[in-house]
Amino acid sequence: MMTKAKKALAGGMAAAIALFVSVSLIDFDWALRMAVPMTMVALSPYLIVNSKEKQKLLVSEASQSDGRSVMNESEWIFQRESTVTSQLTILNKEGQYIGCYRLVNNSPLKKGASLIFSGADAYYSFTAGLFDSHGKPVLGFQKRKEDGHTILEVRDQQAETVGFFKEARLQMIKMAGTFQLADGATWFRAKSSSMVGDFTLTDESGRFIASYRHGYFDYALKEPFKNHTPGYDLVKVNENLTDHEKVLVAAVISYWMSYLLRGR
Repeated sequence: MMTKAKKALAGGMAAAIALFVSVSLIDFDWALRMAVPMTMVALSPYLIVNSKEKQKLLVSEASQSDGRSVMNESEWIFQRESTVTSQLTILNKEGQYIGCYRLVNNSPLKKGASLIFSGADAYYSFTAGLFDSHGKPVLGFQKRKEDGHTILEVRDQQAETVGFFKEARLQMIKMAGTFQLADGATWFRAKSSSMVGDFTLTDESGRFIASYRHGYFDYALKEPFKNHTPGYDLVKVNENLTDHEKVLVAAVISYWMSYLLRGR
């Protein structure tokens, strides 16, 4: 019996082949130039459905144990789901599923744009959230444009605004911006230290907030990660952050990682 993912793959490839043949009859050279983009679009339904099936399995397995979330951990391990979605699976250092990051309530038009260009969500407003191992929301944020800046308004589990992130203008490669408290006061300014996204965040008093180093994974030789090291990225977080601070940091870091792991 074919799974939904395999059906999506078969349907996508059939549509791509039909489109390629149709275009070839008009302009064969142009069809050849479009072969790779058409193949990527054809694979997109499979990648999306496969990602959803994996997520359902993780949530089903996690439902047998107590709920876990990023709020209870000081090390977050991000795993990319596919090249066409912004969704990220998040694990703890034992390899246990602690939740996921994903966009919510996205319109069909925006979803379609993301099938063609995986980073399309960088150019439009959206709502995203972090969910725990049982699929319950931990936090949410809205991304919007304001006075030429990208703004993230971050809300906690009770839908109360805990802070903002004001992204610096014209940041095409490095990530930079200002963390702001709920009243708009500056908490600290942040900037990645390399083109691959390395960062060490500290507040105005020098207190460590969080860090990430591309290519460095402390658990690469340990189970259950040792056979899958390239798929994981580790973020270390100050375990003494307040709940509101951790919610704000988790939202921004998840937002950053969703682009880094798609090759921003």
